[in-house]
Amino acid sequence: MFHSSQAISKGDNFINYKNPELDKLIEQARATVDEGKRMPLWRQAERVLYQDQPYTFLMRRKSLLFIDNRIKNLTMTKLGLNFGSLPLENYVPLASQKYSQ
Repeated sequence: MFHSSQAISKGDNFINYKNPELDKLIEQARATVDEGKRMPLWRQAERVLYQDQPYTFLMRRKSLLFIDNRIKNLTMTKLGLNFGSLPLENYVPLASQKYSQ
């Protein structure tokens, strides 16, 4: 969202924030598989955002607080839901479905 490449029409960086140092850190972190090397890059990126303050963040949750327990086939990883595994179909079993089309 904060990468300069997203400061385009209909991009996620709608505030037009641009910082070449942050762009470089984001690109390095995205290309680094080793978590021990990747996480320091993300911490540096967050430090740049903290210093520049393109937004004033009021809070930041450290974890996903809830997922409806009706949703099946979800695995929480350090990188996000089902991240790094084969694409998995998430579903709500028929007996647990509340809505129909």
